[in-house]
Amino acid sequence: MKPTLSICAFASIALGAAFLRSGNASAQEGSITQPRSHTLYSIDIEPHLAFGFERYHYYDYGYGAGVGPGARFTFMFSHDALVPEINNSVGVGVGLDLLFHDSRSTIQIPVVMQWNFYFHKRFSAFFEPGLGFGYTFTDNAARLFPVVAIGAQVHISSKQALVIRLGYPSASLGLSFFF
Repeated sequence: MKPTLSICAFASIALGAAFLRSGNASAQEGSITQPRSHTLYSIDIEPHLAFGFERYHYYDYGYGAGVGPGARFTFMFSHDALVPEINNSVGVGVGLDLLFHDSRSTIQIPVVMQWNFYFHKRFSAFFEPGLGFGYTFTDNAARLFPVVAIGAQVHISSKQALVIRLGYPSASLGLSFFF
């Protein structure tokens, strides 16, 4: 198993365990069937560790497993979102990831729509489609690429959550702060 996949699998198990230990709230508290029953916030700031696993420019046929620091800033614009009958929200996210792999350093700047689904007071999931910009410093290679990810959040409190994101061109493990 590749190291990146092992880390993602471990993170998924850890998030699931944290969710199961997250308290004894009633089944209806903050459920998907109660619109706007999640914490209402304007911005989500998420520092994370990013794991890249894709081709870095058109003439390089090798794949790298870059690792590095990153952050995502999501600005919420609707807490009723696209389906007003369920507990969901929509925001626009902008990120910055600095990945180190072999002898290359790459910066990735994704811009996504984040659609959140709040299943429980302590658990939510999201879907992120978007577009990204990448630049490899050692080769002076720049390009645009599609971004797509799914993720989960285990809410530690009303203002913090553990986050795992799996997608293309990278995955991440981080902590969200809601303001």
